[in-house]
Amino acid sequence: MGSFSWLKADNLTKVSNVAYGKSFKFLIPKEFGGGFIKDTYQDYGYLGQKENGEPKYDMYELLAFWNHELISDRELKYDGEFPKMKEIDDYTDHNRILGIDIGCYDDQIDKLKYPLKLVSASYNGTYEDLETYSYGDPNQGFGETKRESENRYFRYLDELRESGITNMLGASPYLVDEFGINKNEARKILSE
Repeated sequence: MGSFSWLKADNLTKVSNVAYGKSFKFLIPKEFGGGFIKDTYQDYGYLGQKENGEPKYDMYELLAFWNHELISDRELKYDGEFPKMKEIDDYTDHNRILGIDIGCYDDQIDKLKYPLKLVSASYNGTYEDLETYSYGDPNQGFGETKRESENRYFRYLDELRESGITNMLGASPYLVDEFGINKNEARKILSE
């Protein structure tokens, strides 16, 4: 049995990955109900809990359903109507493999219409607000990984301040333009 985890699609915290036992949000595209599921990472791509305490969803299975147009030679298995948010059942192992086949590697993720977006628990936007995706965590969620790129914001802000173009009170739009982040993310960086 493999272990899967992802890098966060946002930059709100100093931790770049979704680590075992840590809180995060799983964003859901509007087409599949919208909103998010806030959870503590359970490993293996499990998400949420059923009343009996077992995992409710499998992220790779959801990925397969969200991107079902890419699955042609093997069909998804489910009972009844096409589910927007399919819960774990007897078909999950089959469907999970399809999700892994289309969205395990970075180059595959970049081609998906609806890639996974796992974010910090403090993220307040929607799936559609966030242009970045969650890629595979090379450490598979075994411990937190600190952001290497965090200092790039502060190096840029130091250069900006030294240039005299603006002071830190006016730096938010510059961060947005330079790094492609939203205004709220820029404000959070400036408050650190």
